[in-house]
This record gives sequence, C-alpha cells and structure tokens, in this order.
Amino acid sequence: MTMVVTRSRKNLQDLPLWAVLAQDLYTLQGQLLLAKGTVLKPDLVNKLMASGITEVYLEESRENESPLDRQKSKLEGAFRVGQVIVSDVIEQVRDGRPINSDDLKEAVEILYPEVVASTNVFTHLLKLRNKDEYTAQHSIAVGAIGVKICQLLGLAEEQAKIVGMAGVMHDIGKVRLPDSILNKPYNLNSQEWELMKKHPQFGYEILKTMKDIAPEIQLAVLQHHERLDGSGYPLGFTAKKIHLYSRILAVSDSFDAMTTERVYNQPLSIFDASKELLSLAYRNQLDIQIVIRFVHYLVDMSPGQKVLLNT
Repeated sequence: MTMVVTRSRKNLQDLPLWAVLAQDLYTLQGQLLLAKGTVLKPDLVNKLMASGITEVYLEESRENESPLDRQKSKLEGAFRVGQVIVSDVIEQVRDGRPINSDDLKEAVEILYPEVVASTNVFTHLLKLRNKDEYTAQHSIAVGAIGVKICQLLGLAEEQAKIVGMAGVMHDIGKVRLPDSILNKPYNLNSQEWELMKKHPQFGYEILKTMKDIAPEIQLAVLQHHERLDGSGYPLGFTAKKIHLYSRILAVSDSFDAMTTERVYNQPLSIFDASKELLSLAYRNQLDIQIVIRFVHYLVDMSPGQKVLLNT
C-alpha cells in the first residue's frame, strides 16, 4: 500500500510533548542539525529556540493508511520516545546526576495505550530493533510486554503501569557493571557471573534514591531474576516471597532475551521461545499461569507466519 505522509509546520512553543521530527532540519549554512525521526526532547526544544529556530515540521497524518498501519505507527512512535527517555536516564545514572522520574512515568503513559490497543505487540517491537541500541530497546520491550501480560491477566491499568515502569527500569543496575562484562561475546567466567548477578540489587539501590518511585517498582526490579524454585538471584527467593509483578517481569524479560539477536545469542522463533517458557514453567522456575496465558496470546497472534515443521 502506498502511503502519502502529511506534514504540518509547528511553532516550537506549541509542540506536543516528545514530538517526532518529520523531516531533516538544517542550519542556515546548510549543515544537518537534526535528522528526520529525532525525538524532540524538552531540553532539545529549548536549545533550538535559544538558537533562533521557531518552527519545525511534524508528521501529522498518513493518507490511504490502514487501521493496522496507523496502530503500528503509533506504537513505533511510543517505542522510539521510550527509548530516548531510557537512554537519557542511563546517562543520568552514569554521570551521577539526579534522575527525573517524571520522564519515566511519561514514557509509560505514552507506551501504555498503544500496547493495550495492539493485537500483535511483539512483532511490531521486533521490527523496530537495532542491535546497536540493545540496552534501551530491551528495557522498553520488557516494559511493553509486561504491560501486555498485565492486560492478558485482567489487571487494572494502575497495576499495568507499575509493571511497565518496572520493566523499563529492570536493568538499570547494569550501569554499575563494566563494559567488558556487558559486551563480552562469549560466556562469563565465574567471577564475572557473580558480579552480573548483582545487577538487580544495584538497580534496587538506584531506584531507592529516586523520588516518587513506588516500592512495588523497586521490588519488581530487585526480584526480576528470582525463580519460584529458589534457583534465581540475587537473593534466591522461592515462590512465597516473589511478588506477582516480579513474576510477570521474569516472563517478559526471559521472552524478550530469547527472541532478540545478541553478539553471543541467535534469536529463537516465537514458537521455540514459547516452548522454552513452558519448559521453565514446568520446572517451577516461571509462574505457569502467567506463562500459559502469554503463550496462548503468542499462538493466537501468529496465524499466517511461516514455520518449519519437524515432520
């Protein structure tokens, strides 16, 4: 389907929050200032206004676009905004600067309605991936899938947003780990693995210093690698001590990691990842009720996909 993009010129003072630039922006000397697709963060808008730029073009609507394409476009925009916000938060933590929790809440507020409205959130997210931006994209994907699982379980909007925010922040503790561990293209040695297993605790400690972060979010970040049989980390908790939100994140995080290409890992198909999730649930590591509901969703959204049969 051919799509015609409609653009509108907007005054910077009237921009919607986290608007996306519809075309390249150049200086008077002809140098590229900002590329099409750039998310116009509040501080970036202020810098543009300070430099004398008053108007930009924003993508407003698409003609001849199907409802499914419009849904995909909105989810893509929400994903892109969330990625920018998470990247900013990561840099704030690395630099020792205060973290703006309002931006994190804004990321989830933008993401939530698009995830709930999407019938095939995983496939849309998969197509937006860039191997060079794994950390931020994985965080947003885990938050988005967590929101979708909450929806499948019939949880309230407020609960889903808490899970979404915990998902977005679940790996923030990795900023305290050296790049040599995070980017190692093969298995970690025992000392490196022991340090890696501390990242949920590091994330919990970071979130404890932030204002307006619900205790449930802190707990879900701390427990997202715990397993019902006690084989998880960092505390080795068993089922009775693992919060529902932590159980949801465990499934969301595991699924996204299984289906994402990494330097040391080839992605599994939806069907192979579903099989692996069920295996972990039957071994009493993941919550079987959550896994079964999520796998049913994955199977229901998969008609028309090509598969390789083993017979």
